[in-house]
Amino acid sequence: MNRQGLIAALLRATLPSMHNVNRLNALTYLVLTVALLSSPTLSDDAVPLKGLAQRYGFTATTETNSQVRWKSRYSTVVFNTGSRRLLFNNRLFWLNGPIEKNNKHWSISKTDADTVIKPLLQARSVLSGQGHSIVVLDPGHGGADPGAIGRTKVTEKKLVLDISKRVKRKLLSSNVAVRMTRSKDTTLTLEQRPKLASRWGGDVFVSIHANKASNETARGIETFALPAAGYASTTSNKANSNQYAGNKHNAANTALAGLIQQGILAHTDTPDRGVKRARFTVLRNATCPAALVEVGFLSNKTEAGLLGTSAYREKVAEGIAQGILTYLVKAEASQKP
Repeated sequence: MNRQGLIAALLRATLPSMHNVNRLNALTYLVLTVALLSSPTLSDDAVPLKGLAQRYGFTATTETNSQVRWKSRYSTVVFNTGSRRLLFNNRLFWLNGPIEKNNKHWSISKTDADTVIKPLLQARSVLSGQGHSIVVLDPGHGGADPGAIGRTKVTEKKLVLDISKRVKRKLLSSNVAVRMTRSKDTTLTLEQRPKLASRWGGDVFVSIHANKASNETARGIETFALPAAGYASTTSNKANSNQYAGNKHNAANTALAGLIQQGILAHTDTPDRGVKRARFTVLRNATCPAALVEVGFLSNKTEAGLLGTSAYREKVAEGIAQGILTYLVKAEASQKP
């Protein structure tokens, strides 16, 4: 939990008991505690980027007021100072929190060091103990819920069901066991979807959706993982200290979402909107590593047209399947000495 989350938890624990003590003393205690926890000298969750780079074998590192850059033979990592944006091998990821100055050094939270940086650089190490046998695909919406309706009148529910079936065929051809939360046009609640995955013993849960925006120029692929407790979603600045079932797999969630995003981008010529963070119900309640992918914008004329073609949906499905398969291979390899 980051410093803000710790403070919030302390306040919740202390306030109910304030009637039992002198009111002034209680208030003084709270103020001093918050001040201590907020002190830069006590930010034990801050990890200096320079030291972290050395730990992962980056010998070429540069720091400016706007960027921190790591470079090795295999990888390039670029942090934007004061921002949650991160470029890993030119692919966009969103951290849980921004990198900040701590004792004159640019630092990252320990949460992000462990659940974002480590999965990107040492995926196998964070997948140890994760299952790699059963994949649950979740075509979004369905039945009474059409989801987004595109410019060509195609509905999200039909589009993502078609893509999900294509992904399933590709995974089955690689001898992967696959279940689908729906295989036809049926209605499911958001809560039912991760429950089905848990009932089936799913090792991976992937929810597939299509986007829509009021800005018709918006386009691109984005994949979501659950934010860590104590941090805000990508599109928000409001922290949430709640711990959900899905937070048990924070590092694996990042690995899975990143590989799916990479897979789709490798098979399509579409903008990279990044691996983002959101507390969608299906991600919060997932009991296994989970990701939610948005395969494009039905509100965008170009992408709606592409998604309306079988050839393009096949490319998207190939990318999703490739990302899942790469994850499974890494998870299986992590079980070996």
